[in-house]
Amino acid sequence: NVPCSTMAPTLYHVPKTISSPIYQALLELDVVDNPVKVVTLSFGDLKSSKHLARNPMGSSPTFVDEERSIGIWESGAVLTYLLEEHDKEYRLHPRPGVASPGDRAKFLHV
Repeated sequence: NVPCSTMAPTLYHVPKTISSPIYQALLELDVVDNPVKVVTLSFGDLKSSKHLARNPMGSSPTFVDEERSIGIWESGAVLTYLLEEHDKEYRLHPRPGVASPGDRAKFLHV
């Protein structure tokens, strides 16, 4: 089980870092606070025992979905997971089977 203080899927992010594009994507998809909670952290919060329990790397972003026992803290993986879960119309990412795997990788990780 992934430790988390809430049952809602939650993105923990520090503004003006690599987690900001993920937060922006959630805003574009209109899923902030329903269903994805966003918690803004400071750099100091990243090394707190509470955050290290969620993410032993002490980094941002961190995504936790306690109900599904998911804890992800690599930015590309967090973005990929959230787009696959919440962008079923492929507004913000290429559709599998239409875009090549290489084009999808470039889009998500360049």
